[in-house]
Amino acid sequence: MSAALGAFGPAAGRFAERFLGGALPRGVEGLSGLAAAIDRFAEEGAPEHEDAFLEGAGAALGVIVIEHFAGRARHVERRGLHRLALGRAGFADPFAIVARLLAGETRARPALVREVLALEAEIAGTGPIARVALAFEAELAPARPELRVVDRFERALFLSDETEIDLSQAIAASEDHEAGSPALQRTARKLVSMLPGGVPVLAPEGRLERLVPRLIGPSFPEGNGVHAVPLAGELRLALTERHEGRARFLLARDIDALGLPHDALVLRALDNLARASLGTRVLEDGALLLLRSGDGLDSSRLLLPGLVATFAPRLGEGFLAGVPHRDALWLARSGDAPALRARIEDDFARAPHRISARPVRVEATQLVALP
Repeated sequence: MSAALGAFGPAAGRFAERFLGGALPRGVEGLSGLAAAIDRFAEEGAPEHEDAFLEGAGAALGVIVIEHFAGRARHVERRGLHRLALGRAGFADPFAIVARLLAGETRARPALVREVLALEAEIAGTGPIARVALAFEAELAPARPELRVVDRFERALFLSDETEIDLSQAIAASEDHEAGSPALQRTARKLVSMLPGGVPVLAPEGRLERLVPRLIGPSFPEGNGVHAVPLAGELRLALTERHEGRARFLLARDIDALGLPHDALVLRALDNLARASLGTRVLEDGALLLLRSGDGLDSSRLLLPGLVATFAPRLGEGFLAGVPHRDALWLARSGDAPALRARIEDDFARAPHRISARPVRVEATQLVALP
């Protein structure tokens, strides 16, 4: 079995035996068979089997794509997430593609053809992720020759100085920009200009004003020098320095350079977060509450000192919370633990910037991890 298939290979084989009645066909025949299987499952499949179907069908799509675009597509895995790496800088989530097809209101085949065309664009460097990543690299080389991209995964780029660049906002902002266009170049140039170590260099006080806390979980890459401390269970607390369109995690050397104890930096970051939280909305979803602002800080609001005083009268003492990803904070009464678990497990399985699928109990002076 080709090394390029990775973990997709065995999962695709099991899927083909169960849902296609034999070996996985290749090329157009494989796509047709997969589309037919998706249509059958959408009409007849049991909901409790959906996760298993998604896993197998996504792997099957990955195998078909890798074999069709030989040498230009491969399986990649990072902390349990399995994705398609396409061309030099493109990425795709085959499981999300299958989920979209299952949720569609039309037959799967024409929609699958459109999805494959989008994958071809990523391979060619003109898809949303690839064109922004390549534009960033083109602007980085002359502006910061001491830096280079050493790794990439989905919408994240990892630089040689251990900076992580999240391209999500740039991708959204450049949705209508063609590869190589002046507008896309300006977007990429702006990202490069905000890298730490460039001009202007902020004084420590200016950096303190940009600090906010960030929760990270077990899927966060190890060995990158990010300073993080244990918080509750698998949750850890890191600090980020926010700039327009990006955020940089603080490394151990950054903590030393700021000249304050870590606890003092955390207090400053929480104060900054509190000021940035005035417009946060509280949405109801059945028995659950969702804090949502869309600023990338919603999960971090679990740490706000005023959280207990604000929500304990409504949810009771020792209420529960979940932070499945960066952009969500779910709250619930202790008696609604099953509903909360189901929600955060679903969010965790589908979203980028994952943190944890396990709830915590919010007490007056601490967070307590639950099994």
